[in-house]
Amino acid sequence: MARRTYNADGTDEPTTHADGPTSDGSGGPGTISRRNVMRAVGTTALTAGLAESIVGSVAAVGIDTPWLHRDGNLIRDESDNKVILRGVNIADPARLARRWRKKDWSDVFEKATDTSESNDGGWYNRIIRVPTQPQDISGVNNNLSPAHGDDWGPLLPGQIDESDMEAYFSNYMDPLVDAAEEAGVYVMIDYHRHFPVFHQPQNESDLGEYQCGTESFPNDLGFCGERGVLWNSEEQASEIDGYTEEYAAELDQELEMYWNFVAPRYSDRSHVIYDVYNEPTGPYAGDWGSPTAMPQSGNGEGGDDVDVVEQESKQYWDMWVDRAQPWIDTVREHADNLLTIGSPRWSQYTYWAPHNEFDGDDICYTGHAYTHDTLRPLSTYFGEPAEQVPVFFSEFGWAEGGGKDDFAFLEGTASEYAPEFEDFIENYPVHPIAWCFDHTFEPAFFKHSTSKDSTWEIWEYEARPGQWWQEFLYEHRNADLPGGGSSGGGDDGSGDGGSGDDGSGDGGSGDDGSGDDGSGDDGGSSGDLIAKMNPSTTSANVDQRIAFSVRDTSGSGRWITDLEWEFGDGTTATGWWNAHRYDSAGSYTVRLTATANNGDGTTHEVAITVS
Repeated sequence: MARRTYNADGTDEPTTHADGPTSDGSGGPGTISRRNVMRAVGTTALTAGLAESIVGSVAAVGIDTPWLHRDGNLIRDESDNKVILRGVNIADPARLARRWRKKDWSDVFEKATDTSESNDGGWYNRIIRVPTQPQDISGVNNNLSPAHGDDWGPLLPGQIDESDMEAYFSNYMDPLVDAAEEAGVYVMIDYHRHFPVFHQPQNESDLGEYQCGTESFPNDLGFCGERGVLWNSEEQASEIDGYTEEYAAELDQELEMYWNFVAPRYSDRSHVIYDVYNEPTGPYAGDWGSPTAMPQSGNGEGGDDVDVVEQESKQYWDMWVDRAQPWIDTVREHADNLLTIGSPRWSQYTYWAPHNEFDGDDICYTGHAYTHDTLRPLSTYFGEPAEQVPVFFSEFGWAEGGGKDDFAFLEGTASEYAPEFEDFIENYPVHPIAWCFDHTFEPAFFKHSTSKDSTWEIWEYEARPGQWWQEFLYEHRNADLPGGGSSGGGDDGSGDGGSGDDGSGDGGSGDDGSGDDGSGDDGGSSGDLIAKMNPSTTSANVDQRIAFSVRDTSGSGRWITDLEWEFGDGTTATGWWNAHRYDSAGSYTVRLTATANNGDGTTHEVAITVS
């Protein structure tokens, strides 16, 4: 799953969906002790109250984050309330520290947990998944440059040690975990390995010339060493072409070291979930890692993949369970935190989880799907297992045109894929975590070229999942929360008839009653409107800030694709949340024009009096 990103000087460099350029000249991580709170650029030590300052600087309306446990295929809190966690992935926090990115982990976290009605807000994430990549861990003591010096590929196992882990987690994960606790959001710590293909030299004609690294061993095939990160064990290595026992042993040692370090570190933090292995790749049934075939080359030649649900595939799931059980046991030696684990073929083998489960308590399974035709319908490949085991649907999305590198498995638009994803997520008890709350890792919510410094520009609704997912999170902000209740404040009662600051409750008083007047140039009733606005007030003083949010009233069978605002003084805007100030007294008519996927358009009007 390759992507492309940019260097500090703006030059284009190849990358993965959780990968990026190596060196930007930024400083190293510095030296701090555990849970000292620092800005993750690694050069400026801040006070130990950074977590509190991040949360206090925005309207972060969090939730209770009690211990969670598995009950059959469901997740429940300590009072046995059913819980579903919905949220986003961010980029590796050490990767975010690179100077060219302009936004470090604290900037990203602040925005991802901002529930205010400002242009920056409206994000009701209840879980943040954080990829911790071995190549980025290896760079924290080396000016953020990975040990292998490879702009592309993941690091071969065995090249990080506990000093790297201590520097990485002290500088980046400890303050992030603290900030999440303060904000009232769960955080998933993800051992993020993946990616054995799509950047070998034989693909240069497709992807352009770049430095792919040298072969690390005779059968490396020029995969930047990544051919050596197959997950199979020493005992299984003889079944796989082009593989050596040494790399299998080093991968095992790396995972044991990682979880022996991480699991006890946050074992007393109820809001921390462990993701034991992000995306085990090969071996799996078919042309990539089977004993009888070499990996498919860039020209499309090679054998065919075998459908996940075919019986032939189950042997690879069974082999994976045998391989990964000791890593789960290592976590359980230290911690009782809820944990998840991936599956072969980039965590696409979720289907087989109920047929042969890992041993242990509170084990959940992950599933990843973008626009792969081979994983449709989602109800079969991920929905059926979710009826028997807990499933975290922890990566999904699309990118118009296939994203920066024109990959078929990302190709799609909101019109094509949002309804299917939404239908699946609504009808199965999965925990959806969209990829990716970033301006570079594809599918990126925000535009790379214009989301720098203090600015964020979200992609158009059709092009990436960001706007759709923000809307979905907002609509479900009070659903399936721990404690069986609503979030801790801010949207108190909205959507359930109560009076809330956003005024979105039917009959609520939070919008001075004007938000439900049903006015619109289509002449229809309030039920006909595609969207309605909710101003924070309809009577304001000159230069007083008025916040405007949107309530989706499109109903079933259609969804909002565009929102345009006119504030009555010549000012216009777009999007789900806006704030406006009027320079002079008078009466102003604010118009919100909403367009749906089927071409319908309605306009909701509200009068604002300024004195």
